[in-house]
Amino acid sequence: MSKLIATSRFKRFYSGNARVSAVAGALRVGRAEIQERHAFEELQKVLTLIREGETLARQLTSSVAQIVERTPIRPYDPVQERLRQRAATAILNGTEWLTSTEVDALVPGSGKRINSHARANRLLSEGKVFAIEHGGKKRYPRYAFDPLGNPYPAIRDVLQLFGKASPLRVASWFESSSVALNGRRPREVLEADPTAVVLAAREHIAGPVHG
Repeated sequence: MSKLIATSRFKRFYSGNARVSAVAGALRVGRAEIQERHAFEELQKVLTLIREGETLARQLTSSVAQIVERTPIRPYDPVQERLRQRAATAILNGTEWLTSTEVDALVPGSGKRINSHARANRLLSEGKVFAIEHGGKKRYPRYAFDPLGNPYPAIRDVLQLFGKASPLRVASWFESSSVALNGRRPREVLEADPTAVVLAAREHIAGPVHG
């Protein structure tokens, strides 16, 4: 009798555990399905955003293309090109342009130097002279140096006034006639009247005064 009771209890226990296991398994499956569904929905949202972004990009590209088509272009102006070439020729031919070695050679006794480029590079880094790029090399204007090879102090003052202007712009100013210098070029007055050159540069940077 006791064996029958024990057997019955075991069957009930096993049956209950089986049902619990089945329910737990179903819950796990349901949870996995929910997670997969959520991941799929998130993926769909991402894909939708990507498609919307691609559509917006195409619209922007089309809009930009339309704007470009409606915007008039600046045609080639042969007159302006000749003026630019003339200005470049005046800058390059108006004075001698020295290499770093030639700048060093201006100073008496410089032939004994080991590094003939050091002096020009130092003067350039100190803002005492300027140089243009030509043929892959830095070229320094001869008018920036006095007979002993030292840069005129006025050069530094002018460079400070021009600030971050390009060396070509500075060279163009030195080569152009100035009303403040009675029609003379600044480079022509540099040795005789450096103060006047600095004042002319200040007026040039300030622009015309109206009133």
